[in-house]
Amino acid sequence: MKQIIVLFAAVNLSAAPVLVSGVDISKWRGFNLTEQYTAGKEKPFLESDLKLMSELGFNFVRLPVDYRIYDDVNAPRSYKEDKLTLIDEAVAFGEKYKIHVCINLHKAPGYCINPTKGLNDELWTNTVTQEYFIDYWVMFAKRYRHLSAERVSFNLLNEPARTTPEQFLPLMQRVVKAIHDVDPKRIIVMDAFNVGAVPMAELYQMPGVVTAIRGYAPGVLTHYKAEWSKGSDKYPVPGWPVSCRIGAFLYPPEKTDVPNGPAVIRGKFPAGTKVAINVAQVSMKAHLTIKADEAIIFDTILEPKDGPGDWKEVIYKKEYDRYQNRYDKEYFAEVKKDAAVLTFNNAEGDWLKMNGIRLSFPDGRSLSIAAEPAWGKKHEAYRIDEGAFTYDGFDGEYPVKNFLAPWKTAIANGAKIFVGEMGAYKYTPHDVTLRWMETCHREYKSMNIGWAYWSFRDSFGPINSGRKDVQYEEKDGLKIDRKMLDVMLRYLRY
Repeated sequence: MKQIIVLFAAVNLSAAPVLVSGVDISKWRGFNLTEQYTAGKEKPFLESDLKLMSELGFNFVRLPVDYRIYDDVNAPRSYKEDKLTLIDEAVAFGEKYKIHVCINLHKAPGYCINPTKGLNDELWTNTVTQEYFIDYWVMFAKRYRHLSAERVSFNLLNEPARTTPEQFLPLMQRVVKAIHDVDPKRIIVMDAFNVGAVPMAELYQMPGVVTAIRGYAPGVLTHYKAEWSKGSDKYPVPGWPVSCRIGAFLYPPEKTDVPNGPAVIRGKFPAGTKVAINVAQVSMKAHLTIKADEAIIFDTILEPKDGPGDWKEVIYKKEYDRYQNRYDKEYFAEVKKDAAVLTFNNAEGDWLKMNGIRLSFPDGRSLSIAAEPAWGKKHEAYRIDEGAFTYDGFDGEYPVKNFLAPWKTAIANGAKIFVGEMGAYKYTPHDVTLRWMETCHREYKSMNIGWAYWSFRDSFGPINSGRKDVQYEEKDGLKIDRKMLDVMLRYLRY
């Protein structure tokens, strides 16, 4: 492993520093350590983890913790000294190995992004809970105010969601002020609004504040088959870069609040080409037609109702007074004469949602086109080019780039950005994960921002991940994913 340090010691360090309280946060590189993520299952943080990270050249750890470990929830503010020393130990390991330690309330008074018994989002509305949350951070501020900003930072709340800016913003501003009243030098890491997705200038322009975003785009790749993510077991096997997809929705002309109109695909469709459209869902009514050039090869009315029908599930939306039944059914057509254009149209009614389109050509070739289920997506000038479905300007890396686009603007407006969590779960194919990581890190480098993977020794990380498609290196009882680690090390410094 020491060879790795030599190999990467000569990397260009020319990127301009991004200073917060005198600390260059653009150089933070590391991992989350999850030993005290859940009360009742807590374990001591391991010195060996920080030692190994330091040997490899990493310099940052985030400690997502459960507030209930360190206090009696039935007697708030009776902090448990014997438990708080577990965090003290991690901070001391950071001092020893020159690794910055960021303390994060993953489970905070009245809030957790994951469903947690007893935490029901009351942080956003209950003034007693809010005062307790503020006092908790004041306790930490007093405990660590003797340590430099280089060594310790505070990450106030993991992935705030299920609230409004009007509730979120003033509370976070109050916490920042309370901490800085005790310790003006302390760096405060603020997870961005709505699970790290929405920039707020009122927060990111505050002195001493770093905005933490997430590296989980696209979620269908990073959380493939994740047991805690509902529906992830139904995701298609992810690929990277992503394949071009057709917009899932067909909107009729009278629906003017979204880009309406047909989906048009240009290419070569010989006579005998079979066309299958998989209808996912229909709202109220849809008049679906398919044309090959100007010839109509399919024409039907889909009108969901109560009772049995082509649909698999009856869904009545009371607020709209209409049925939006789930079909998940294929409808078939055939091209009778050689054609250059296929047109899929919803002529009247409300919306129709597709799962995708499948083309079977007379020579035995087939092409499956998945649908992109984004509401209001405008249909592009689709074409089939050398057997591939695409359109001008399509970029298979767009899920990462689109997520980061508003943060590039925020940086230009003064935001100090850090990726507080990233990674792909162990069931995402390994080769796909590595290609996706390269895209992420290339973008982070272009933005000059640091990053931390969700875990070091766990299902998202490079050690003991439990992946079945990796040839591990064995060292000191650890199973090391060398290829994953090498991607990280290539972007250790810039």
